Amino acid sequence: MNPFFAEHRLALTGSALLHLGLLAAILGAAYYHREAKVVPAAVINAYLAPPKAREYAQPLPPTEVTEDAPPAVKAEPKPEPKPMPKPVVKTPPPPAKPAKVEPPKPVAKPASSKPDPKAQKVAQRHEEDELAREVTAEADRRRAETAAQRDMQRRIDAENRDRAARDAAQKAAAAQASQRDAQASAALDRYVSEVKARITRAWSRPASARPGTNCKVDVTQVMGGTVTNVKVAECNGDAAVVESIRAAVYKASPLPPPPEPKYQSLRIEFKPDE
Repeated sequence: MNPFFAEHRLALTGSALLHLGLLAAILGAAYYHREAKVVPAAVINAYLAPPKAREYAQPLPPTEVTEDAPPAVKAEPKPEPKPMPKPVVKTPPPPAKPAKVEPPKPVAKPASSKPDPKAQKVAQRHEEDELAREVTAEADRRRAETAAQRDMQRRIDAENRDRAARDAAQKAAAAQASQRDAQASAALDRYVSEVKARITRAWSRPASARPGTNCKVDVTQVMGGTVTNVKVAECNGDAAVVESIRAAVYKASPLPPPPEPKYQSLRIEFKPDE
């Protein structure tokens, strides 16, 4: 490498960059004005050439410049190289001092005290009383539960006895009523049989009566048996037979007295052929 360039490398580089900046400004202005301006190659080479090279270069022949060409740019003086800044060396901060660790303070031990015998007796008595109260409460609870169960069982037994007594009384009453009904039915059957026999004996059979005569007769009487009214409701005989039956009932009066007042009016099925 040429010693000249090696010595002035920084200055030449700065100058070249400066001329490139001026060239860019000129081209930008030309583009802005949109006018075709011719820049001579010699001018461009003059801007690009290093300062020392321009000194040693031979003069160029004069070139014709158009009216619109820009004026020649004078070479700027070589800038002096700036001294390189000295490197700044940062000094590290001093190390932090370790914090002092204080030793733990001794904990004062409580003074040992002997148990108080009186306090122990009081506490023991309190525990015994509490236990006795719990035992008594549990016994009372169990007694109350037992008493409640006994009362409930007594009520259940009483209800069962009452129910059994009512059932027995109802059964007895039903049996008595059935017996009375049976007795009344038997007495009514006997009474009706006696009335039928009395009317049959008093009946005069007419010639028009056919075998198998069957008539239903409603008889009304007083308690003494005296007949007060006779009505033949249904009959398979003719009018002579009906009239003969009515006459027989009145002829048999007084009838046997009825067993109860409700039988003062009754219906008799008159079948003389049976």
